[in-house]
Amino acid sequence: MVEEVSTVVDTSRYDYNQKSKTVYLIDDLGRLALVAYDTYWQEYYYTGNSLLVDSFVYSDYTKKVFKYLGNKCIEEMAVWDSGESRNDVRHIAHNYKDLPAETFDGCWRTHIEYDDYGRIVSERNFSEGKFCSNVVYEYNSQGDRISERWGHQDALWLPTEYAYYEYEYDYEGDYWTTNRQYRVHENGERVLWLQTTRKIFRKSDSTPQ
Repeated sequence: MVEEVSTVVDTSRYDYNQKSKTVYLIDDLGRLALVAYDTYWQEYYYTGNSLLVDSFVYSDYTKKVFKYLGNKCIEEMAVWDSGESRNDVRHIAHNYKDLPAETFDGCWRTHIEYDDYGRIVSERNFSEGKFCSNVVYEYNSQGDRISERWGHQDALWLPTEYAYYEYEYDYEGDYWTTNRQYRVHENGERVLWLQTTRKIFRKSDSTPQ
């Protein structure tokens, strides 16, 4: 079991300070089996002893099912407890490591690029052939994400801004992770918007203070 205790500070609201706890359960093969947050939970199921995810089951008992062609995920489908289903995403192209390189959900088409370690380094989103947004990721030597930059063709707040996230880690024992989210103006000015501090308890007998 791994516990994550988070504190979120909204700098635009001086009195906003929210704390929460998320619990992760790991199975005997080191795979993520359950994520629980407040009254929300999500279970993971796999195909045999592999790392290929067969399905997710959510706390409202809806399910997301993944279909494969060999090791290539080719489709994601949502299934309700009533038996109704909906095709969410179709993976229409893969790279040489069988990772999805292009996905389509009926509206949004996404192009995904990876580094040599299989980590996503960029995502570009298109609607009806028109570029809409992109995300660029950076990682440190430990393999942890240290930054995200979100850009929009038609931004949700102001067209001259983009969102920037940066992460800091403390790897000594049970470690802290700090995430800062900025709004960045066209002139390069960065304005801190949200700051989240997490402490990761990797030992099953750890008790948050």
